[in-house]
Amino acid sequence: MIATTQTKRATLVVMLRRGVTILAGTYLAIAGVLGAEVLLKNNEATATEHQAALVSQNIKTTNGEIARSRHIVDSDAPGDSRAVTQFSGALSKSASAHNCSVVDFHASSEVAPYLTRFAKTTSVTGWAQVETQFNVSGAARDVVATLTDLQQQQIPYEFDSLELITDQVNSVGDATVIGHATLRVLLRADKGGA
Repeated sequence: MIATTQTKRATLVVMLRRGVTILAGTYLAIAGVLGAEVLLKNNEATATEHQAALVSQNIKTTNGEIARSRHIVDSDAPGDSRAVTQFSGALSKSASAHNCSVVDFHASSEVAPYLTRFAKTTSVTGWAQVETQFNVSGAARDVVATLTDLQQQQIPYEFDSLELITDQVNSVGDATVIGHATLRVLLRADKGGA
């Protein structure tokens, strides 16, 4: 009877070992499948996050364009040299507000029909232009801020060229630049200008 009990016990131990081995194998297989599924879901989540970031950036860009378009208005720009005088005044005011100075300002005395620099001919009517050049001196960020402020003015203009040139560097390495711009101030030709 002891021998039978020991044989049954040995058989039971072998069966338990096989059962544990089968359960462990099944557990590892399930864990492997679940791990693979987690990896796939993580990859999908990463791709979805990337797409969401792109959509978010597109929304920001679109909202920026919408906000910018709200500032576009039908211009009531003067039809004579007052537009150039107003532009010069706005430039001086912006330069002063940003610790810069207008070193030089020249405007042509000749009023010409408007022609954008982006085309050889134009079908635009009712506009004229006056060629203008100026230099603004100050720290680079201040010169850029001065030029950026010009976008808020109600005086239409179109840049021909814009150049930032280092003027001098002080002992601690801060640079003073000169922003040289050539542009055309636009006038309403039907208001008594050209």
